[in-house]
Amino acid sequence: MDLNRMVICLKDPVGAVLLKKKLTGLPLQDAVVVEKSIEWFNDPEPCMIHRSAVMKRLFFEWADYLADACSRGTSEVLWSDVPESLRRTVQIHGIVSRLSVEMG
Repeated sequence: MDLNRMVICLKDPVGAVLLKKKLTGLPLQDAVVVEKSIEWFNDPEPCMIHRSAVMKRLFFEWADYLADACSRGTSEVLWSDVPESLRRTVQIHGIVSRLSVEMG
């Protein structure tokens, strides 16, 4: 799947849209970016190159998960079914109930 065409929509329990963005526009938790920079590069104060590399790898992890979900014939999943390792990467305000994916 093309990262630049994949659009993610996060919805609350009543179906209101909390966030709708291209996958590469998802707001990532800075603490997770730093944590992964330490894990992958041993860099607790990531420079722009390490920060970008971490973000890109996290986006690819999301894309792999979503491609797998789509290959099973679904474009929407319960947020609780998304692995915690991915859910914790996203900075979102509100209670997320569902995630859907579209190809833009």
